[in-house]
Amino acid sequence: MKILKYYYYRIYKYFEKGDAVPFFSTFLVIIVFLYFNLITLLEFIGILIGFSFKLLVIGGVWKFWPIIFILPIFGLFYYCLKSRGNHESIIKEFEGESRKQFILSSLIAILYFIISIGLFVGSLWLREKVRGY
Repeated sequence: MKILKYYYYRIYKYFEKGDAVPFFSTFLVIIVFLYFNLITLLEFIGILIGFSFKLLVIGGVWKFWPIIFILPIFGLFYYCLKSRGNHESIIKEFEGESRKQFILSSLIAILYFIISIGLFVGSLWLREKVRGY
């Protein structure tokens, strides 16, 4: 759990320096990488069991389905972090990190980004090799 808190902290601090709404930007980055991780997991499971997962299409309006899910998830995210005071406690928990801790933990966060994207692309490549599409 501490890793997730630090991941949130590091992204928030990055956006805090120049973004008008760092809390929302942090949420979007976390949700995008959660999506990458979920699709990657579903792709690997699908390849192993021979099942093809399809993206949700609601009445032919496939472009808007993420909004249907993102808004309630953002409300929950906001409630859990801002309304309950968890945001401030996470910021306070990691504010006093040393330069060495900053470099090491930033490297871990960057590796998480790279590995997530690499596994996502790898799962799509593997699907192409196994199924041909």
